Amino acid sequence: MKTNGVSTNHHKHNGKANGHAATLEAEVVVAPIPTLADVVESAPVAPAAPVEAAPAANVAPPMATEESTGGDESGGEAEQKTPVVRNLQPERYYVFIGQSDNLLKGLAGAGEPMASLLPSYGITPERLAAVIAQLEGSQGSIDTRTQAMLDEARAVIDMQRAQGQAEIAFTNFRQVGRIVFGDKVADRDARLALALDLRIPTTIMLFLDKGRSALAFARQEPQITRLAAAGFTAERIDETLALFDALDMLYDARQAAQKVAKHATRSRDTTLRDFERVMRQLRADVSALLRAHPEVDAPVGF
Repeated sequence: MKTNGVSTNHHKHNGKANGHAATLEAEVVVAPIPTLADVVESAPVAPAAPVEAAPAANVAPPMATEESTGGDESGGEAEQKTPVVRNLQPERYYVFIGQSDNLLKGLAGAGEPMASLLPSYGITPERLAAVIAQLEGSQGSIDTRTQAMLDEARAVIDMQRAQGQAEIAFTNFRQVGRIVFGDKVADRDARLALALDLRIPTTIMLFLDKGRSALAFARQEPQITRLAAAGFTAERIDETLALFDALDMLYDARQAAQKVAKHATRSRDTTLRDFERVMRQLRADVSALLRAHPEVDAPVGF
C-alpha cells in the first residue's frame, strides 16, 4: 500500500515504534482493504551513472532510482482516491538485463575472426564467465526484492484487517461507555480515564497504547459493574484486548517486513550498479575492437 510513506521509529512506548497508520476516528467505517498492487512501492536509492553509448550498439538504459518502499497505512475517513498501480520492479531493469544477456551470449558464441580477436582486447572466457555470474546475481537480486515487496504488501494487508477489527470493537466500547457514563459532571473522572471525549488516536502506536489503557481502566470497579450492566462485560473487554494484541503482533510483523524490503532494495541497486559498470567496460572493449577491425561483424546483441 506505497512502500511512498515510510514509517519512522520515534520513542518507545509499551514496546511499540511509531509509524504512519490508518486514521482512526470514533465511530468511522473501516477503509477498504487495498490490493497488492495498491500497496507496493520501492525504497530510495542513489542514482547510478548512465550507460555510455557505443557505436551501432543497443545501449542499455541507465539505472535510475525509485522512491521509498513500504505500503501506505493511511485510510480511515480520508478521501478515497483511485490507486496508482505500480510495477514491483522498473521495466528498464529487465530491459537492461535482457540486453546484457544477449551481448554475453553473442560474445560467447562468436565465430572467427571475432573469437580470435577477443582475447587481445581482454575479453577472455574467464572474464565472460565472471560477467555472466554478475548477470545472474543481478537477476537474483531483482527476484529477491520482488518477493520482499510481496511479503511487505501482505503484512500491510494483514495489519490493516486486524486494525479494522480492533477499531470496530473499540468504537463499540466507546459508544457503550458514553451511554453508561452519560453525565459529564458526575461521571467526569470515568470519562477522562476512558478518554470518551477524545478522538481515537491516528497512529497505530497511540491507538494501541491509549486503547489498552482505557480498556484496563474499564475492567476496574466501579466501571466494570456499570459497563457489565449495559452488556459490556469483562469477557467482552478481554476479547477487545485480544484484538489489540493481534494488531500489536501484526504491526511488528509489518515493521519487520518493511525493513527486509528496504534492505532488498538497497542490495538490488548496489548489485545492478556494479553489473552496469562491468557491462559498460565490456561494451567499450568490444567497440574498440570493432573500430580497429571494421571488416569484422559486430557480435549478436551489440
